[in-house]
Amino acid sequence: MAESQRSRTIVLISLITIAASLVVMVGWIFNVPVLQQIIPGFVAMVFNTALCFVLFGAALLLTQYGTGTFKNLAFFILSLAGTLIGLVTLLQFLFHFNTGLDELFVTDREKISAAHLYAGRMAFNASVNVSLFGLGLLMLRASKKTFKLVAQWLFHGVTFLSAIALIGYLYGASLFYSLFYVSSMATHTAILFFILSLAAARLNPSVGIAKMFTGKEIGNRMGKRLYVLMLIPILAFGSLRVQTQHFGFFSLEVGISLLAVSVLLISLLLIWDTANRLNKSDAQR
Repeated sequence: MAESQRSRTIVLISLITIAASLVVMVGWIFNVPVLQQIIPGFVAMVFNTALCFVLFGAALLLTQYGTGTFKNLAFFILSLAGTLIGLVTLLQFLFHFNTGLDELFVTDREKISAAHLYAGRMAFNASVNVSLFGLGLLMLRASKKTFKLVAQWLFHGVTFLSAIALIGYLYGASLFYSLFYVSSMATHTAILFFILSLAAARLNPSVGIAKMFTGKEIGNRMGKRLYVLMLIPILAFGSLRVQTQHFGFFSLEVGISLLAVSVLLISLLLIWDTANRLNKSDAQR
């Protein structure tokens, strides 16, 4: 993929993140719950999380418009501000104290519940993601390659944790989207973390797992295609398995057996198709 295309992707994701987060912030300022949730009926994104998304989205956007003393300073300030919010929130969870940061900007009027243990505080897994993502951004400006490698794996960690939360919502598994049952990451929070971390990983496409999906060699193209094609049916069959159990169509044993057989058949077809494509490419060369 060309550099210009990568830049357009990063710019677009940054703008989407900033816009969606600003909508949430407006919802909190003017007490409009539907704007806080975006997806009706789901957990609301708290103000501090939205603020961090705006800071990180703006910092990521700056990476696409050259360098300079002012831009580097702005990038550092934006990244550091978001990172500090995430780290302070995470420390509050770990050491059970309250700095007042959670309601520093707006007052949370939602009642305390099992899904909302602390007024105004982002979910535990959201604070982990904010901290990891912010530290990754700060390491991007380091000259040593080691820091860039660590930053890339921090972004991959955010992608992984966000994907777990999204799968938890898809399958109704509270352990996945709440992480040790300490409040729930909002659905749109997980989505924004997921796409923003993927965009950040594209800043260094030759490092980490991103190399497999951005390389131009035949192995990279086939790996990307095979992963996407396997991911879709596995998620679909897994969701179908949950629904059949919910409505009592099959017993647990029969449902698991059908799921295993379905995944094996799909995997076999995809491997067969990939092998044929590789053979044709080899014959052409």
